[in-house]
Amino acid sequence: MTPGGRASGRALPGGFSGETVTAIQCDNLQDVQHYFLRKAREVAVLLPPRSAVLKTDAWNEVVGNVNGFETVPVVGELGRSVEWTYMIEYRDDRAKAAREMFRDEKVIVLRDDLRTVEAHWQFDAIFDLSTISYMPWDEAKLVLAKYHKWLKPGAPLAIAPWLTAGESTSGKGGWMPDWIFRHNAGEFIDRLQEFFTIVESESVYAHAGGVITMFVAARNP
Repeated sequence: MTPGGRASGRALPGGFSGETVTAIQCDNLQDVQHYFLRKAREVAVLLPPRSAVLKTDAWNEVVGNVNGFETVPVVGELGRSVEWTYMIEYRDDRAKAAREMFRDEKVIVLRDDLRTVEAHWQFDAIFDLSTISYMPWDEAKLVLAKYHKWLKPGAPLAIAPWLTAGESTSGKGGWMPDWIFRHNAGEFIDRLQEFFTIVESESVYAHAGGVITMFVAARNP
């Protein structure tokens, strides 16, 4: 089954109104994972019945305890409103592990790459819990355009990039490997606002010159 159906036409699910900016400081990466789960639930509970959603990787579900990240499954905890969950995972091992974890026809795991996959999906929500920071800026900005294409008008994007006040850069800070990118905050927000209306933003965790920032944004028509 491909997610689809008529767009709701709402500016954003009813619980979100107006823009808020609240500073939240998680003390460690374990707290960040629980924050992600809580935020995903907050968004999912406001979705229409029988929703189809996309989670953009399987990290939270299958990674295990690595570098302070605790496995905190988001998929499966999104609430009764979500009927179909799609996951895109570019690593074979994680895609296989996710399929074994979710032996449910309503959780569909695709071994693919966000940067290259082409599809005509229409989701009720997308959850990108830092996937966008695993690609350089020239690729990330194209993926934001894909998220706009894949969401129904007014549907929410929950996205948590690593941002920095300086130039976009990769890794080279404590545990951060070279393949984690910290995107320039101004460039990221400008690009996001080309396609979405930011409804909520929260600073989640700071490390090595970068800040994980959670945005909830509504897809512009």
